[in-house]
Amino acid sequence: MKRNMIVIAIVMMAVGCQTESERVAELATRHASEQAQLSRETVELQTELIEGTRQLVDADAQSRRDFLELEGKLDEQRVEIGHRHDELERERRDIAKQRYRDPIIANAVAAIGTLLACLLPLLLAGYLLRAQLHEQDDYTITEILLDEIAIESPAFEQTKVPALDHESDTPRLADNAHEPPPETSD
Repeated sequence: MKRNMIVIAIVMMAVGCQTESERVAELATRHASEQAQLSRETVELQTELIEGTRQLVDADAQSRRDFLELEGKLDEQRVEIGHRHDELERERRDIAKQRYRDPIIANAVAAIGTLLACLLPLLLAGYLLRAQLHEQDDYTITEILLDEIAIESPAFEQTKVPALDHESDTPRLADNAHEPPPETSD
């Protein structure tokens, strides 16, 4: 603005003084044209500055939008990582429980197998003893019945020999108890 005043003062002096030389008028005109050129360049620079500022603001707004978008994606990925971490933690706990439980079950199965292996011979021996006692009971019952039959029948009373001989392969009756067993030829 100070420059404009100087230019105006020079132009006024040139107009007010008609006797002044043309050189001063030419200098004032040149100075006014240079001042106008500087004003136009200043306006252009200000326009470019405004355009550059607008572009900078737009670029800043775009970078903020991009940043917020990336931050949102990052938050989504963090949530996904959190879910996967929780899932891995659950799997780890399940594996830890299984590692704790499996040896216990294996030891229990081995103990039951050992117990069954130890009980099997005892059960077999018990079965065989029971079967033998049951056979002796059958022989005893047969002896008792034969004794009762012998008491009722007078033919059997005379001999006091058991009805069956358990030690030989062929049974003998009381009538031929005094006879020797028939000999077999080899």
